[in-house]
Amino acid sequence: MKSKTTDGENYWEKEDFWTNPDGGLLDDASITAVVEKTLKKIEERGTKKKDKERKRKSVSEELVEIAMGEIELLFVDQFKVPYCSFRTEDTRQVWPVKSKAFKRWICGLLWEKEKRAVYSEALTSALNVLEAQAIYGSKKQVRLWNRVAWHNGDIYYDLTNEKWQAVRIGKTGWEVIDEPPILFRRFTHHKPQIEPQKGGNLKDFLNFVNIKDEDVQILTLVWLVTCFIPDIAHPILILHGPQGSAKTTFLKLCRLIIDPSETPLLTIPKDITGLIQILAHHYCSFFDNLSVLPDYVSDTLSRGCTGDGFSKRQLYTDDDDVLYSYKRVIGVNGINLPALKPDLLDRSIIIELERIPASNRKEEIALCKEFEEKLPFILGGIFDTLSQAIQIYDKTHLPLLPRLADFARWGFAISEALGTGGEKFLSAYFKNRNYQHYQIVENNPLALALMNFMEDQDHWEGTSSELLNNLTEKAKEIGINTKIKCWPQQPNTLVRHLNRLKVNLEAVGIDYQHYGHTRKGSLISLARRDGKEILPSRLPSPQNSSNHEDFGGCDDGDGFAPILSKKTIKHNGDEGEVI
Repeated sequence: MKSKTTDGENYWEKEDFWTNPDGGLLDDASITAVVEKTLKKIEERGTKKKDKERKRKSVSEELVEIAMGEIELLFVDQFKVPYCSFRTEDTRQVWPVKSKAFKRWICGLLWEKEKRAVYSEALTSALNVLEAQAIYGSKKQVRLWNRVAWHNGDIYYDLTNEKWQAVRIGKTGWEVIDEPPILFRRFTHHKPQIEPQKGGNLKDFLNFVNIKDEDVQILTLVWLVTCFIPDIAHPILILHGPQGSAKTTFLKLCRLIIDPSETPLLTIPKDITGLIQILAHHYCSFFDNLSVLPDYVSDTLSRGCTGDGFSKRQLYTDDDDVLYSYKRVIGVNGINLPALKPDLLDRSIIIELERIPASNRKEEIALCKEFEEKLPFILGGIFDTLSQAIQIYDKTHLPLLPRLADFARWGFAISEALGTGGEKFLSAYFKNRNYQHYQIVENNPLALALMNFMEDQDHWEGTSSELLNNLTEKAKEIGINTKIKCWPQQPNTLVRHLNRLKVNLEAVGIDYQHYGHTRKGSLISLARRDGKEILPSRLPSPQNSSNHEDFGGCDDGDGFAPILSKKTIKHNGDEGEVI
Protein backbone atom coordinates (compact mmCIF):
# COMPACT_ATOMS: atom_id res chain seq x y z
CA MET A 1 0.00 0.00 0.00
CA LYS A 2 1.32 3.44 -0.97
CA SER A 3 -0.05 6.77 0.08
CA LYS A 4 1.74 10.06 0.31
CA THR A 5 0.85 13.00 2.44
CA THR A 6 0.37 16.44 0.91
CA ASP A 7 4.02 17.25 1.59
CA GLY A 8 5.20 14.06 -0.18
CA GLU A 9 6.09 11.92 2.90
CA ASN A 10 5.23 8.16 2.46
CA TYR A 11 4.18 6.68 5.82
CA TRP A 12 3.30 3.24 4.54
CA GLU A 13 6.80 2.41 3.14
CA LYS A 14 8.71 3.00 6.37
CA GLU A 15 10.38 -0.20 7.62
CA ASP A 16 9.29 0.28 11.25
CA PHE A 17 5.74 1.21 10.41
CA TRP A 18 4.28 -2.33 10.66
CA THR A 19 6.39 -3.58 13.60
CA ASN A 20 6.04 -3.17 17.35
CA PRO A 21 8.85 -1.93 19.66
CA ASP A 22 10.01 -5.57 20.15
CA GLY A 23 10.48 -5.97 16.41
CA GLY A 24 7.49 -8.26 15.91
CA LEU A 25 4.59 -7.65 13.53
CA LEU A 26 1.55 -5.74 14.77
CA ASP A 27 -1.73 -7.50 15.24
CA ASP A 28 -4.88 -6.40 13.40
CA ALA A 29 -6.18 -4.15 16.18
CA SER A 30 -2.86 -2.39 16.54
CA ILE A 31 -2.63 -1.91 12.78
CA THR A 32 -6.10 -0.34 12.71
CA ALA A 33 -5.19 2.05 15.52
CA VAL A 34 -1.95 3.08 13.84
CA VAL A 35 -3.67 3.66 10.48
CA GLU A 36 -6.40 5.83 12.05
CA LYS A 37 -3.84 7.87 13.96
CA THR A 38 -1.76 8.34 10.85
CA LEU A 39 -4.72 9.36 8.69
CA LYS A 40 -5.73 11.95 11.27
CA LYS A 41 -2.20 13.32 11.28
CA ILE A 42 -2.23 13.53 7.46
CA GLU A 43 -5.58 15.32 7.52
CA GLU A 44 -4.34 17.84 10.09
CA ARG A 45 -1.27 18.59 8.01
CA GLY A 46 -3.41 19.12 4.89
CA THR A 47 -5.74 21.46 6.73
CA LYS A 48 -2.83 23.50 8.06
CA LYS A 49 -1.41 23.79 4.54
CA LYS A 50 -4.73 24.94 3.15
CA ASP A 51 -4.97 27.55 5.91
CA LYS A 52 -1.53 28.78 4.95
CA GLU A 53 -2.54 28.98 1.30
CA ARG A 54 -5.69 30.89 2.23
CA LYS A 55 -3.70 33.32 4.30
CA ARG A 56 -1.42 33.91 1.34
CA LYS A 57 -4.39 35.18 -0.81
CA SER A 58 -4.24 38.89 -1.39
CA VAL A 59 -6.92 41.28 -0.15
CA SER A 60 -7.86 42.10 -3.75
CA GLU A 61 -8.46 38.40 -4.48
CA GLU A 62 -10.60 38.11 -1.37
CA LEU A 63 -12.61 41.14 -2.50
CA VAL A 64 -13.23 39.72 -5.95
CA GLU A 65 -14.29 36.30 -4.58
CA ILE A 66 -16.66 37.79 -2.03
CA ALA A 67 -18.14 40.31 -4.50
CA MET A 68 -18.69 37.68 -7.21
CA GLY A 69 -20.52 35.55 -4.70
CA GLU A 70 -22.93 38.37 -3.80
CA ILE A 71 -23.41 40.21 -7.11
CA GLU A 72 -26.62 39.36 -8.98
CA LEU A 73 -25.57 40.72 -12.37
CA LEU A 74 -22.44 42.21 -13.93
CA PHE A 75 -23.11 44.11 -17.14
CA VAL A 76 -22.38 47.20 -19.21
CA ASP A 77 -24.93 49.92 -19.92
CA GLN A 78 -25.72 51.42 -23.33
CA PHE A 79 -22.57 53.55 -23.08
CA LYS A 80 -20.33 50.53 -22.29
CA VAL A 81 -19.90 51.61 -18.65
CA PRO A 82 -19.49 48.58 -16.27
CA TYR A 83 -22.36 48.21 -13.79
CA CYS A 84 -23.55 45.66 -11.27
CA SER A 85 -26.73 44.87 -9.40
CA PHE A 86 -26.74 43.43 -5.88
CA ARG A 87 -29.05 43.05 -2.92
CA THR A 88 -29.01 44.66 0.49
CA GLU A 89 -31.77 43.71 2.92
CA ASP A 90 -33.97 42.34 0.12
CA THR A 91 -33.54 45.51 -1.95
CA ARG A 92 -31.95 45.40 -5.39
CA GLN A 93 -29.49 48.21 -6.07
CA VAL A 94 -27.76 49.16 -9.31
CA TRP A 95 -24.48 51.10 -9.34
CA PRO A 96 -21.44 51.60 -11.56
CA VAL A 97 -18.60 49.25 -10.60
CA LYS A 98 -16.35 52.19 -9.73
CA SER A 99 -18.98 54.23 -7.90
CA LYS A 100 -18.59 55.19 -4.25
CA ALA A 101 -21.73 53.25 -3.34
CA PHE A 102 -20.35 50.00 -4.76
CA LYS A 103 -16.93 50.54 -3.17
CA ARG A 104 -18.51 50.99 0.25
CA TRP A 105 -20.61 47.87 -0.24
CA ILE A 106 -17.76 45.47 -1.10
CA CYS A 107 -15.51 46.92 1.62
CA GLY A 108 -18.32 46.31 4.10
CA LEU A 109 -18.67 42.74 2.85
CA LEU A 110 -14.99 41.98 3.44
CA TRP A 111 -15.11 43.36 6.95
CA GLU A 112 -18.30 41.48 7.74
CA LYS A 113 -16.94 38.13 6.52
CA GLU A 114 -13.21 38.34 7.26
CA LYS A 115 -12.84 41.29 9.66
CA ARG A 116 -10.25 42.69 7.27
CA ALA A 117 -9.82 46.28 6.13
CA VAL A 118 -9.11 47.25 2.52
CA TYR A 119 -6.25 49.43 1.38
CA SER A 120 -6.62 51.57 -1.74
CA GLU A 121 -4.31 49.55 -4.01
CA ALA A 122 -6.19 46.32 -3.27
CA LEU A 123 -9.53 48.01 -3.87
CA THR A 124 -8.37 49.43 -7.20
CA SER A 125 -7.08 46.02 -8.32
CA ALA A 126 -10.34 44.30 -7.35
CA LEU A 127 -12.45 46.91 -9.17
CA ASN A 128 -10.31 46.51 -12.30
CA VAL A 129 -10.96 42.76 -12.27
CA LEU A 130 -14.71 43.27 -11.78
CA GLU A 131 -14.80 45.81 -14.62
CA ALA A 132 -13.07 43.28 -16.89
CA GLN A 133 -15.61 40.63 -15.87
CA ALA A 134 -18.49 43.00 -16.65
CA ILE A 135 -17.10 43.79 -20.11
CA TYR A 136 -15.58 40.49 -21.21
CA GLY A 137 -16.90 37.91 -18.74
CA SER A 138 -20.66 38.39 -18.60
CA LYS A 139 -20.91 40.06 -22.05
CA LYS A 140 -24.31 41.45 -21.09
CA GLN A 141 -25.57 44.90 -22.07
CA VAL A 142 -28.54 46.45 -20.28
CA ARG A 143 -30.06 49.84 -20.97
CA LEU A 144 -30.34 52.07 -17.91
CA TRP A 145 -32.96 54.80 -17.61
CA ASN A 146 -33.04 58.16 -15.89
CA ARG A 147 -36.29 58.69 -13.96
CA VAL A 148 -38.82 57.47 -16.59
CA ALA A 149 -38.98 54.57 -19.07
CA TRP A 150 -41.29 52.63 -21.38
CA HIS A 151 -41.61 48.85 -20.99
CA ASN A 152 -44.20 46.61 -22.68
CA GLY A 153 -46.61 49.49 -23.21
CA ASP A 154 -46.39 50.78 -19.61
CA ILE A 155 -44.54 53.79 -18.22
CA TYR A 156 -42.27 53.29 -15.21
CA TYR A 157 -41.39 56.22 -12.96
CA ASP A 158 -38.44 55.79 -10.58
CA LEU A 159 -39.21 56.98 -7.04
CA THR A 160 -35.44 57.07 -6.27
CA ASN A 161 -36.12 55.95 -2.70
CA GLU A 162 -34.16 53.55 -0.49
CA LYS A 163 -36.38 50.65 -1.52
CA TRP A 164 -35.64 51.28 -5.21
CA GLN A 165 -39.34 51.28 -5.97
CA ALA A 166 -41.03 52.54 -9.13
CA VAL A 167 -44.53 53.46 -10.25
CA ARG A 168 -46.01 51.47 -13.12
CA ILE A 169 -48.55 53.46 -15.16
CA GLY A 170 -50.64 51.60 -17.73
CA LYS A 171 -54.04 51.62 -19.40
CA THR A 172 -55.64 49.91 -16.40
CA GLY A 173 -54.26 52.29 -13.78
CA TRP A 174 -51.09 52.69 -11.77
CA GLU A 175 -49.35 51.03 -8.82
CA VAL A 176 -46.13 51.22 -6.81
CA ILE A 177 -43.95 48.13 -7.37
CA ASP A 178 -40.88 46.97 -5.47
CA GLU A 179 -38.84 45.54 -8.35
CA PRO A 180 -39.47 47.11 -11.76
CA PRO A 181 -38.60 44.94 -14.77
CA ILE A 182 -36.15 47.56 -16.00
CA LEU A 183 -33.13 49.15 -14.33
CA PHE A 184 -32.73 52.84 -13.47
CA ARG A 185 -29.59 54.87 -13.13
CA ARG A 186 -29.14 56.84 -9.90
CA PHE A 187 -27.14 60.05 -9.42
CA THR A 188 -25.95 61.64 -6.19
CA HIS A 189 -28.22 64.67 -6.64
CA HIS A 190 -31.38 62.53 -6.63
CA LYS A 191 -33.78 62.92 -3.72
CA PRO A 192 -36.42 60.29 -2.91
CA GLN A 193 -39.85 61.06 -4.31
CA ILE A 194 -42.79 60.91 -1.94
CA GLU A 195 -45.10 57.94 -2.47
CA PRO A 196 -48.12 58.98 -4.57
CA GLN A 197 -51.64 58.59 -3.25
CA LYS A 198 -54.81 57.71 -5.13
CA GLY A 199 -57.82 60.00 -5.20
CA GLY A 200 -55.82 63.15 -5.97
CA ASN A 201 -56.53 65.98 -8.38
CA LEU A 202 -53.87 67.35 -10.71
CA LYS A 203 -55.63 70.71 -10.90
CA ASP A 204 -54.73 71.37 -7.25
CA PHE A 205 -51.31 72.36 -8.59
CA LEU A 206 -52.85 75.56 -9.99
CA ASN A 207 -53.48 76.75 -6.42
CA PHE A 208 -49.72 77.08 -5.89
CA VAL A 209 -48.65 78.93 -9.06
CA ASN A 210 -49.26 82.42 -10.35
CA ILE A 211 -51.38 81.68 -13.44
CA LYS A 212 -54.77 83.26 -14.11
CA ASP A 213 -55.37 82.78 -17.83
CA GLU A 214 -57.34 79.63 -18.68
CA ASP A 215 -55.30 78.85 -21.82
CA VAL A 216 -52.05 79.04 -19.89
CA GLN A 217 -53.49 76.83 -17.15
CA ILE A 218 -54.36 74.19 -19.75
CA LEU A 219 -50.88 74.37 -21.28
CA THR A 220 -49.23 74.16 -17.86
CA LEU A 221 -51.15 71.07 -16.73
CA VAL A 222 -50.66 69.29 -20.06
CA TRP A 223 -46.94 70.11 -20.10
CA LEU A 224 -46.60 68.83 -16.52
CA VAL A 225 -48.16 65.47 -17.36
CA THR A 226 -46.11 65.04 -20.55
CA CYS A 227 -42.94 65.39 -18.47
CA PHE A 228 -43.64 61.83 -17.27
CA ILE A 229 -43.73 60.45 -20.82
CA PRO A 230 -40.35 59.04 -21.93
CA ASP A 231 -38.65 59.49 -25.29
CA ILE A 232 -40.63 62.45 -26.62
CA ALA A 233 -39.49 66.02 -27.15
CA HIS A 234 -40.85 68.13 -24.29
CA PRO A 235 -41.26 71.87 -25.01
CA ILE A 236 -38.82 74.10 -23.16
CA LEU A 237 -40.74 76.00 -20.49
CA ILE A 238 -39.81 79.70 -20.56
CA LEU A 239 -41.09 81.92 -17.75
CA HIS A 240 -40.62 85.67 -17.71
CA GLY A 241 -42.04 88.51 -15.68
CA PRO A 242 -41.09 91.19 -13.13
CA GLN A 243 -39.59 90.63 -9.72
CA GLY A 244 -42.12 89.13 -7.35
CA SER A 245 -44.01 87.16 -9.99
CA ALA A 246 -42.98 83.80 -8.42
CA LYS A 247 -40.98 82.53 -11.40
CA THR A 248 -38.47 80.72 -9.21
CA THR A 249 -41.18 79.18 -7.03
CA PHE A 250 -42.97 77.95 -10.14
CA LEU A 251 -39.90 76.02 -11.34
CA LYS A 252 -39.08 74.69 -7.87
CA LEU A 253 -42.54 73.21 -7.45
CA CYS A 254 -42.40 71.63 -10.90
CA ARG A 255 -39.03 70.10 -10.04
CA LEU A 256 -40.42 68.62 -6.81
CA ILE A 257 -43.17 66.94 -8.80
CA ILE A 258 -41.13 65.67 -11.75
CA ASP A 259 -37.58 65.06 -10.58
CA PRO A 260 -36.80 65.94 -6.93
CA SER A 261 -33.15 66.86 -6.49
CA GLU A 262 -30.69 68.30 -3.99
CA THR A 263 -30.09 71.02 -6.63
CA PRO A 264 -33.62 71.96 -7.75
CA LEU A 265 -32.52 74.98 -9.81
CA LEU A 266 -29.29 75.12 -11.78
CA THR A 267 -26.90 77.73 -13.13
CA ILE A 268 -25.44 77.80 -16.62
CA PRO A 269 -21.80 76.60 -16.55
CA LYS A 270 -19.08 78.45 -18.43
CA ASP A 271 -18.35 75.70 -20.95
CA ILE A 272 -20.44 73.43 -23.14
CA THR A 273 -19.04 70.25 -21.57
CA GLY A 274 -20.33 71.25 -18.15
CA LEU A 275 -23.75 72.07 -19.56
CA ILE A 276 -23.97 68.73 -21.36
CA GLN A 277 -23.04 66.86 -18.18
CA ILE A 278 -25.84 68.66 -16.33
CA LEU A 279 -28.34 67.67 -19.03
CA ALA A 280 -27.10 64.07 -18.99
CA HIS A 281 -27.41 63.71 -15.19
CA HIS A 282 -30.63 65.67 -14.60
CA TYR A 283 -33.80 64.41 -16.22
CA CYS A 284 -35.31 67.77 -15.35
CA SER A 285 -32.94 70.74 -15.92
CA PHE A 286 -34.31 74.10 -14.74
CA PHE A 287 -32.12 77.21 -14.97
CA ASP A 288 -32.99 80.19 -12.79
CA ASN A 289 -32.77 83.95 -13.27
CA LEU A 290 -31.22 84.21 -16.74
CA SER A 291 -30.94 87.41 -18.75
CA VAL A 292 -29.50 86.45 -22.15
CA LEU A 293 -28.54 82.98 -23.38
CA PRO A 294 -25.23 82.74 -25.28
CA ASP A 295 -25.29 80.96 -28.63
CA TYR A 296 -23.76 77.71 -27.34
CA VAL A 297 -26.31 77.54 -24.49
CA SER A 298 -29.26 78.21 -26.77
CA ASP A 299 -28.10 75.61 -29.29
CA THR A 300 -27.36 72.99 -26.61
CA LEU A 301 -30.74 73.46 -24.92
CA SER A 302 -32.48 73.17 -28.30
CA ARG A 303 -30.74 69.87 -28.98
CA GLY A 304 -31.36 68.71 -25.41
CA CYS A 305 -35.09 69.20 -25.93
CA THR A 306 -35.35 67.06 -29.07
CA GLY A 307 -32.51 64.65 -28.21
CA ASP A 308 -28.74 64.78 -28.57
CA GLY A 309 -25.53 62.85 -28.06
CA PHE A 310 -22.06 64.03 -27.11
CA SER A 311 -18.62 62.53 -26.75
CA LYS A 312 -15.69 63.91 -24.82
CA ARG A 313 -12.20 62.67 -24.04
CA GLN A 314 -12.11 60.74 -20.77
CA LEU A 315 -8.54 61.63 -19.76
CA TYR A 316 -5.84 63.82 -21.23
CA THR A 317 -3.55 60.78 -21.17
CA ASP A 318 -5.62 58.51 -23.42
CA ASP A 319 -8.12 58.49 -26.28
CA ASP A 320 -11.04 56.88 -24.45
CA ASP A 321 -14.40 58.64 -24.77
CA VAL A 322 -17.10 59.48 -22.28
CA LEU A 323 -20.45 59.27 -24.06
CA TYR A 324 -23.64 61.19 -23.26
CA SER A 325 -27.08 60.80 -24.81
CA TYR A 326 -30.16 62.59 -23.54
CA LYS A 327 -33.62 64.00 -24.23
CA ARG A 328 -34.58 66.20 -21.33
CA VAL A 329 -37.24 68.33 -19.67
CA ILE A 330 -35.85 71.88 -19.69
CA GLY A 331 -37.03 75.16 -18.19
CA VAL A 332 -35.61 78.68 -17.84
CA ASN A 333 -36.80 81.93 -16.32
CA GLY A 334 -35.84 85.59 -16.29
CA ILE A 335 -37.26 89.07 -15.84
CA ASN A 336 -37.12 89.63 -19.60
CA LEU A 337 -37.53 86.85 -22.13
CA PRO A 338 -34.14 85.10 -21.76
CA ALA A 339 -34.36 83.09 -24.97
CA LEU A 340 -34.75 84.97 -28.23
CA LYS A 341 -33.13 82.68 -30.77
CA PRO A 342 -35.81 81.44 -33.22
CA ASP A 343 -34.68 77.82 -33.12
CA LEU A 344 -35.03 77.69 -29.33
CA LEU A 345 -38.33 79.59 -29.16
CA ASP A 346 -39.76 77.27 -31.80
CA ARG A 347 -39.32 74.45 -29.27
CA SER A 348 -40.79 76.37 -26.34
CA ILE A 349 -43.87 77.29 -24.37
CA ILE A 350 -43.70 80.90 -23.16
CA ILE A 351 -45.52 81.96 -20.00
CA GLU A 352 -45.57 85.55 -18.85
CA LEU A 353 -46.22 86.02 -15.14
CA GLU A 354 -47.56 89.10 -13.40
CA ARG A 355 -46.24 90.50 -10.14
CA ILE A 356 -48.17 89.11 -7.17
CA PRO A 357 -49.89 91.83 -5.10
CA ALA A 358 -48.64 92.12 -1.53
CA SER A 359 -52.11 91.22 -0.24
CA ASN A 360 -51.91 87.82 -1.98
CA ARG A 361 -48.38 86.85 -0.99
CA LYS A 362 -47.61 83.83 1.21
CA GLU A 363 -44.57 82.99 3.29
CA GLU A 364 -42.41 80.47 1.48
CA ILE A 365 -42.26 78.13 4.49
CA ALA A 366 -46.05 78.03 4.75
CA LEU A 367 -46.43 77.56 1.00
CA CYS A 368 -43.93 74.67 0.91
CA LYS A 369 -45.57 72.96 3.89
CA GLU A 370 -48.99 73.16 2.26
CA PHE A 371 -47.55 71.93 -1.04
CA GLU A 372 -45.82 68.95 0.59
CA GLU A 373 -49.15 67.87 2.05
CA LYS A 374 -50.79 68.03 -1.37
CA LEU A 375 -47.87 66.57 -3.35
CA PRO A 376 -48.76 62.85 -2.94
CA PHE A 377 -52.26 63.54 -4.24
CA ILE A 378 -51.06 65.79 -7.08
CA LEU A 379 -48.74 62.97 -8.14
CA GLY A 380 -51.60 60.50 -7.92
CA GLY A 381 -53.73 62.84 -10.04
CA ILE A 382 -50.96 63.03 -12.66
CA PHE A 383 -50.73 59.23 -12.84
CA ASP A 384 -54.53 58.92 -13.06
CA THR A 385 -54.57 61.39 -15.95
CA LEU A 386 -51.63 59.72 -17.67
CA SER A 387 -53.26 56.29 -17.40
CA GLN A 388 -56.40 57.60 -19.12
CA ALA A 389 -54.32 59.43 -21.73
CA ILE A 390 -52.51 56.19 -22.64
CA GLN A 391 -55.93 54.70 -23.48
CA ILE A 392 -56.93 57.73 -25.55
CA TYR A 393 -53.59 58.23 -27.33
CA ASP A 394 -53.94 55.34 -29.81
CA LYS A 395 -57.28 56.73 -30.97
CA THR A 396 -55.93 60.29 -31.36
CA HIS A 397 -55.08 61.43 -34.90
CA LEU A 398 -54.52 65.13 -35.59
CA PRO A 399 -54.97 66.44 -39.16
CA LEU A 400 -52.35 69.17 -38.63
CA LEU A 401 -49.21 68.65 -36.56
CA PRO A 402 -47.07 71.55 -35.34
CA ARG A 403 -43.42 71.42 -34.35
CA LEU A 404 -42.97 68.91 -31.50
CA ALA A 405 -45.74 66.78 -32.98
CA ASP A 406 -45.47 64.07 -30.29
CA PHE A 407 -46.16 66.65 -27.60
CA ALA A 408 -49.18 67.96 -29.53
CA ARG A 409 -50.71 64.50 -29.94
CA TRP A 410 -50.07 63.51 -26.31
CA GLY A 411 -51.29 66.95 -25.21
CA PHE A 412 -54.59 66.38 -27.02
CA ALA A 413 -55.04 63.00 -25.29
CA ILE A 414 -54.10 64.41 -21.87
CA SER A 415 -56.47 67.36 -22.24
CA GLU A 416 -59.24 64.94 -23.13
CA ALA A 417 -58.41 62.89 -20.03
CA LEU A 418 -58.52 66.05 -17.90
CA GLY A 419 -61.98 66.86 -19.22
CA THR A 420 -60.94 70.21 -20.72
CA GLY A 421 -61.05 68.93 -24.29
CA GLY A 422 -58.30 68.37 -26.83
CA GLU A 423 -59.49 71.22 -29.05
CA LYS A 424 -59.01 73.72 -26.25
CA PHE A 425 -55.45 72.49 -25.75
CA LEU A 426 -54.63 72.81 -29.45
CA SER A 427 -56.10 76.31 -29.54
CA ALA A 428 -54.01 77.35 -26.52
CA TYR A 429 -50.87 75.73 -27.95
CA PHE A 430 -51.16 77.39 -31.38
CA LYS A 431 -51.91 80.70 -29.71
CA ASN A 432 -48.74 80.35 -27.64
CA ARG A 433 -46.70 79.50 -30.73
CA ASN A 434 -48.07 82.59 -32.49
CA TYR A 435 -47.03 84.65 -29.50
CA GLN A 436 -43.49 83.31 -29.92
CA HIS A 437 -43.28 84.66 -33.47
CA TYR A 438 -44.29 88.14 -32.36
CA GLN A 439 -41.77 88.03 -29.53
CA ILE A 440 -39.00 87.16 -31.99
CA VAL A 441 -39.99 89.94 -34.39
CA GLU A 442 -40.34 92.59 -31.70
CA ASN A 443 -36.99 91.68 -30.12
CA ASN A 444 -35.01 91.29 -33.34
CA PRO A 445 -33.73 94.59 -34.81
CA LEU A 446 -33.35 93.15 -38.31
CA ALA A 447 -36.90 91.77 -38.34
CA LEU A 448 -38.18 95.04 -36.88
CA ALA A 449 -36.46 97.07 -39.60
CA LEU A 450 -37.85 94.75 -42.29
CA MET A 451 -41.40 95.02 -40.93
CA ASN A 452 -41.17 98.81 -40.99
CA PHE A 453 -39.66 98.67 -44.48
CA MET A 454 -42.63 96.59 -45.78
CA GLU A 455 -45.26 98.60 -43.97
CA ASP A 456 -46.06 100.84 -46.95
CA GLN A 457 -45.58 98.33 -49.77
CA ASP A 458 -47.04 94.97 -50.70
CA HIS A 459 -44.15 93.55 -52.69
CA TRP A 460 -40.40 94.07 -53.10
CA GLU A 461 -37.79 92.35 -55.26
CA GLY A 462 -34.07 92.94 -55.52
CA THR A 463 -30.64 91.74 -54.51
CA SER A 464 -29.41 91.07 -51.00
CA SER A 465 -27.05 94.01 -51.35
CA GLU A 466 -29.90 96.38 -52.22
CA LEU A 467 -32.04 95.05 -49.40
CA LEU A 468 -29.23 95.46 -46.87
CA ASN A 469 -28.83 99.11 -47.87
CA ASN A 470 -32.58 99.71 -47.59
CA LEU A 471 -32.82 98.01 -44.19
CA THR A 472 -29.79 99.87 -42.87
CA GLU A 473 -31.37 103.19 -43.84
CA LYS A 474 -34.68 102.16 -42.28
CA ALA A 475 -32.91 101.04 -39.09
CA LYS A 476 -31.21 104.41 -38.72
CA GLU A 477 -34.52 106.12 -39.36
CA ILE A 478 -36.27 104.28 -36.50
CA GLY A 479 -33.31 104.45 -34.12
CA ILE A 480 -31.63 101.05 -34.42
CA ASN A 481 -27.86 101.03 -34.07
CA THR A 482 -26.44 99.18 -37.10
CA LYS A 483 -22.86 99.13 -35.81
CA ILE A 484 -23.50 96.39 -33.32
CA LYS A 485 -22.21 92.88 -33.91
CA CYS A 486 -25.65 91.36 -34.43
CA TRP A 487 -26.53 93.60 -37.35
CA PRO A 488 -25.52 92.01 -40.69
CA GLN A 489 -22.70 93.93 -42.34
CA GLN A 490 -22.51 91.91 -45.56
CA PRO A 491 -25.20 90.76 -48.04
CA ASN A 492 -24.42 87.06 -47.52
CA THR A 493 -24.76 87.54 -43.75
CA LEU A 494 -28.14 89.19 -44.31
CA VAL A 495 -29.35 86.12 -46.23
CA ARG A 496 -28.32 83.81 -43.37
CA HIS A 497 -30.18 85.96 -40.85
CA LEU A 498 -33.33 86.09 -42.98
CA ASN A 499 -33.24 82.32 -43.52
CA ARG A 500 -33.40 81.88 -39.75
CA LEU A 501 -36.30 84.34 -39.52
CA LYS A 502 -38.28 82.95 -42.48
CA VAL A 503 -40.86 81.04 -40.40
CA ASN A 504 -41.35 83.93 -37.99
CA LEU A 505 -41.79 86.46 -40.81
CA GLU A 506 -44.38 84.26 -42.47
CA ALA A 507 -46.29 84.00 -39.19
CA VAL A 508 -46.63 87.80 -38.97
CA GLY A 509 -47.56 88.34 -42.62
CA ILE A 510 -44.36 88.58 -44.69
CA ASP A 511 -43.40 85.92 -47.25
CA TYR A 512 -39.65 85.80 -47.82
CA GLN A 513 -38.04 83.95 -50.74
CA HIS A 514 -34.36 83.60 -51.59
CA TYR A 515 -33.46 82.41 -55.09
CA GLY A 516 -30.61 82.71 -57.57
CA HIS A 517 -27.39 84.72 -57.47
CA THR A 518 -26.01 87.76 -59.27
CA ARG A 519 -22.84 89.81 -58.99
CA LYS A 520 -24.64 92.11 -56.60
CA GLY A 521 -25.78 89.27 -54.37
CA SER A 522 -28.63 86.82 -54.01
CA LEU A 523 -32.07 87.59 -55.42
CA ILE A 524 -34.69 88.18 -52.73
CA SER A 525 -38.45 88.52 -52.87
CA LEU A 526 -40.61 89.97 -50.09
CA ALA A 527 -44.40 89.95 -50.20
CA ARG A 528 -46.93 91.24 -47.70
CA ARG A 529 -50.03 89.09 -47.37
CA ASP A 530 -53.39 90.85 -47.31
CA GLY A 531 -55.44 90.57 -44.17
CA LYS A 532 -52.37 90.03 -41.97
CA GLU A 533 -51.31 92.42 -39.27
CA ILE A 534 -47.72 93.52 -39.40
CA LEU A 535 -46.13 94.29 -36.06
CA PRO A 536 -49.31 94.95 -34.01
CA SER A 537 -48.98 97.39 -31.17
CA ARG A 538 -50.41 94.87 -28.70
CA LEU A 539 -49.12 91.32 -28.79
CA PRO A 540 -51.49 88.39 -28.16
CA SER A 541 -49.80 87.47 -24.89
CA PRO A 542 -50.93 84.17 -23.33
CA GLN A 543 -51.13 85.83 -19.92
CA ASN A 544 -52.19 89.38 -20.64
CA SER A 545 -52.24 91.96 -23.42
CA SER A 546 -49.60 94.32 -22.05
CA ASN A 547 -47.49 96.22 -24.57
CA HIS A 548 -44.00 94.80 -25.06
CA GLU A 549 -41.68 97.66 -25.84
CA ASP A 550 -38.39 96.49 -24.31
CA PHE A 551 -35.84 94.83 -26.54
CA GLY A 552 -33.63 91.96 -25.50
CA GLY A 553 -29.86 92.13 -25.54
CA CYS A 554 -27.54 90.88 -28.24
CA ASP A 555 -26.81 87.18 -28.09
CA ASP A 556 -23.40 87.28 -29.70
CA GLY A 557 -24.19 87.34 -33.35
CA ASP A 558 -27.53 85.76 -33.96
CA GLY A 559 -29.58 88.81 -34.72
CA PHE A 560 -30.71 90.09 -31.32
CA ALA A 561 -29.37 93.44 -30.29
CA PRO A 562 -30.03 96.25 -27.85
CA ILE A 563 -31.45 99.46 -29.31
CA LEU A 564 -28.97 102.07 -28.20
CA SER A 565 -30.84 105.24 -29.06
CA LYS A 566 -34.25 106.36 -27.82
CA LYS A 567 -36.70 107.29 -30.56
CA THR A 568 -40.21 106.45 -31.66
CA ILE A 569 -41.14 103.79 -34.18
CA LYS A 570 -44.38 102.81 -35.88
CA HIS A 571 -46.37 99.84 -34.67
CA ASN A 572 -49.06 99.41 -37.34
CA GLY A 573 -49.90 103.08 -37.22
CA ASP A 574 -49.35 103.61 -33.49
CA GLU A 575 -46.26 104.96 -31.86
CA GLY A 576 -44.31 103.17 -29.18
CA GLU A 577 -41.14 104.08 -27.33
CA VAL A 578 -38.01 102.05 -27.94
CA ILE A 579 -35.53 101.80 -25.09
